[in-house]
Amino acid sequence: MGLGIQFAASVILCFLAGRWIDEKLEIAPIGALVGFLLGTTAAIMNLIRSVDRLHDRDARVEKPVDEPEAR
Repeated sequence: MGLGIQFAASVILCFLAGRWIDEKLEIAPIGALVGFLLGTTAAIMNLIRSVDRLHDRDARVEKPVDEPEAR
């Protein structure tokens, strides 16, 4: 799954969960706001983790070793 879809899905799902909590507890904007903030935080953390993994993978690519010069 692409990073953009993961980002959007986590924000939207947490926001919807917050709206559901709002309806159940009758605390109108608070649950949606908290859900949005939690979803955004989780999405940003996932994005940072993914970029770190890509960076580590690129750093591990073996570079060719220089051959000794013939004398």
